[in-house]
Amino acid sequence: MSFKSSMFYRIVYFLIILTCVFGFVFGYIYTSSKMKNIQVPKEFENYQGVNTKANETEETENVINQNIGPNVNFVRKTYYVVCQHTTVQNSKAPKDILNLTEDELRLAYKDWKVEKFSPTEIIIAKSINGKCPNHYIVKQRDRKVAVFYQIPVAGVSLKELTNIDVSSLSKSDQNRLIEGIIVDSNESLAELLEDLGS
Repeated sequence: MSFKSSMFYRIVYFLIILTCVFGFVFGYIYTSSKMKNIQVPKEFENYQGVNTKANETEETENVINQNIGPNVNFVRKTYYVVCQHTTVQNSKAPKDILNLTEDELRLAYKDWKVEKFSPTEIIIAKSINGKCPNHYIVKQRDRKVAVFYQIPVAGVSLKELTNIDVSSLSKSDQNRLIEGIIVDSNESLAELLEDLGS
């Protein structure tokens, strides 16, 4: 093998290694920057899985062995990844979880994380890759202003048919209703309906 061809192969080998190293460094930097841009709500930062438990004290172990009573405040928190909203539902403990222990509750709600389990309050949380139901489209229906869910809730699209008569609105508002006015919170919806109704 001549010196020139040997030198040629060394240069090619060096360029291949240099390309691989550059590709790895670029991929690492790109992936790291993407991961830093993902925002996770504080309440989900330490989430490690549905059935994992931190080190428990004796007091916590005693609470686990307690059963759920009928007067427990039952809180369901749902974080929606797409719109980054969190909904909170408060209620009394449903009949199907009465007298369950914490371990039994974890099995019954295996897609949820148990954040708190006490004799007075139970908090469970989960994350959903979608939009929350508090996103609406305001349009007209039967000559009235109507509010529709952007994503149907339990198969129902119509949230509310108001008493606001479309013919009493300005031409520009009527045109907006024909296209559909998108509203992304209950507060914004209340403001819009108040404006249209005044």
